[in-house]
Amino acid sequence: MLTFSSCVVPESTHITPDFYLLSPILSAESNNSKKSGHSFYMMEVEIPEFLNSSKMIARPNEYSIEFRESKRWGEPLADGISRVVSLNLSNELNTNFFSIFPNRRERELLWDIGLSVTDFSRINQNEVRLAVLWEIQNSQKDFTRRGSYTQDLEIDGNLTDAAQNQVKSLNQCLHQLSLELAKVIKSEQ
Repeated sequence: MLTFSSCVVPESTHITPDFYLLSPILSAESNNSKKSGHSFYMMEVEIPEFLNSSKMIARPNEYSIEFRESKRWGEPLADGISRVVSLNLSNELNTNFFSIFPNRRERELLWDIGLSVTDFSRINQNEVRLAVLWEIQNSQKDFTRRGSYTQDLEIDGNLTDAAQNQVKSLNQCLHQLSLELAKVIKSEQ
């Protein structure tokens, strides 16, 4: 006697994730022949372990986080923050002479910039938060400044993808941080 049996495989519930990259915000007045004396080295950006995931996060309250399974960063978040802040600073300081960790630090670079990110997430349906502790040192002078920067920014609702809106607002937060860092460096000319 022959018996035929079959197995029913349920339909897959796997959702292919969407990947996002942070991007610099360059001013329209960008100068192609950048030659200021404000060279810098962006040290390794520190982030807390809960941000050290490829998944984008939301913080519905100060005691919990939600990982967004299908919305992911296209590069390690610390690398993206470092890259974007450096490119924004390069534009604001009118220089092309900079280096970013893990590249080696050139001896001729004047400024060392360290960032410790404590929050970089959507904090409710309509806002994102960037919170950073920063340090700027001049390698040729006895100059060190430390400070903190926090910005809550409303998410622009003009785009159709909520994650894309979140990334756009986080880019704006990083741009504002870059402007603050540039002010500190320019004040020490």
